Amino acid sequence: MPDFLTTPYLLLGAAAAAIPIVLHLILRNRAETVYFGAMRFLAATPKKLLRRQRLKQILLLLLRVLALLLLGLVFARPLFVGEKMPAILGEEARALAIILDTSASMAAQQHLTAAVKSAREVLQKAKASDQVSVIASAGKTEVLVEKTDPVQAEAALANIKRQQSFGNLRDAVQFADNLLAQSSLRRRQIYLISDLQAAGFSPGNLNLKSGAECIPIAVQPAWQNIALTSGERIMRNGQVSFVCRVRSFAKIAQEVPVQLVLDPQSKRVAASKRITLAAEEEQTVHFAAGEVTSKGASTAAAYFEILAPIDDLPDDNRYYLAPEATQTARV
Repeated sequence: MPDFLTTPYLLLGAAAAAIPIVLHLILRNRAETVYFGAMRFLAATPKKLLRRQRLKQILLLLLRVLALLLLGLVFARPLFVGEKMPAILGEEARALAIILDTSASMAAQQHLTAAVKSAREVLQKAKASDQVSVIASAGKTEVLVEKTDPVQAEAALANIKRQQSFGNLRDAVQFADNLLAQSSLRRRQIYLISDLQAAGFSPGNLNLKSGAECIPIAVQPAWQNIALTSGERIMRNGQVSFVCRVRSFAKIAQEVPVQLVLDPQSKRVAASKRITLAAEEEQTVHFAAGEVTSKGASTAAAYFEILAPIDDLPDDNRYYLAPEATQTARV
């Protein structure tokens, strides 16, 4: 008898479902052909109507059988008990392995900070009965905590530190798989939190012997970048002015100082302005001839510079202008 029935012997009552079939076979009418003189005046019954009536009778018979089967199942009182109850209700304890990539590539754009935040979100959704292991993966695999509760696992995240080495995520997943294979819990999950650089994950199919579900979480924080996209020196009517374009690739508005520097060696600030850039906005900044307070502006080497308060890529914060060639006069 199935072990999910409270009173399995009462399932024998479902055998009563055979009663309608037996009665149907015993009591069904057998047609008898009777000839009489006026038969030729009667209209023949369409075959389509006969098939429809037969189909209705079969469906009615099936419904009667199904009703008796369900009645027998109800008397048997089906219920998932023991180890099966938590699995059905989604409350079964899990064995979790959280792998955090701590290789050198995680330094870009605060990836490691975002990875720790993702790990905290996973632990906050975990149940108190879950067993959690936290693993740091770089050149070598390091176990921070093993088979502990979510609260202690979250506290261990404070010990995460970035390593100046390449990543080896494949070995870390295999290590977590061996760790979960030793768990007595049947539901097993591996969370792989990384920027998923190709160099850190060697090719080849992973063979998870523990039967764990591997869940990758890609860390991709939004760029907060302000860049100088172009610059130009304009000569007109014997006067010189400067124009540059500043673009925001960020998702937030910022107030950005823009400077014009003449003579890169002395870094003399010839003019400066402050602009407000909305998210993903581009503006043109113009330094008129009267705003540039330095001699040699028409020929000297110069560069534009922005001083953004939040900028993940400072390498594009300058735009250089080559010095103009002076014309020699013939005598």
